[in-house]
Formats: sequence, C-alpha cells, structure tokens
Amino acid sequence: MLICIEATWDSPPRPEDADYQPFLTAMKRFIESRGVIIPKRSKDYYKTFDKRSKDQSRKYLLKDASHLNLGQRADLKLMPFQVCP
Repeated sequence: MLICIEATWDSPPRPEDADYQPFLTAMKRFIESRGVIIPKRSKDYYKTFDKRSKDQSRKYLLKDASHLNLGQRADLKLMPFQVCP
C-alpha cells in the first residue's frame, strides 16, 4: 500500500490583494487571542459571586432527558450520567 501525502506552502496575501485587510484583521485577532489574562480576585469577590442558596439552583436541574428532542439521532441522546439525578 502506497500512501502519498502532499503539502503546499502558503503565503499571506500581498498588500495589493483584496484579501489583505481581512487577513490583517484575522492575524491581529489571532495574536491577541494567544495572550490570556486572568485577573486575580480577592476571596471576598467569590463569597458574593453567587448568592443563591443550593436549593434555589437545584430547581433548574434536568432530571430526565428522555423527552428532549435536540435534533440528534436516537443513539446520540444524553447518557444517564450526563443528567443530574
């Protein structure tokens, strides 16, 4: 069996090309996305972050997913461990 893998070199568009400005925008967004800054928060911030009691948030849990129709195939339904009991 012979496997043939082909590759081509690509270069960015030239400044006179119509695709140059969208390329620059995409490249700037890509470079900015590489630097993620996570601010350090105080402990007090996390105490006031979510003031709901445990009982208030439990009323929104999905208990039975058998009736959900998300447009997926029947064999791709949510598994029991994916649904909170």
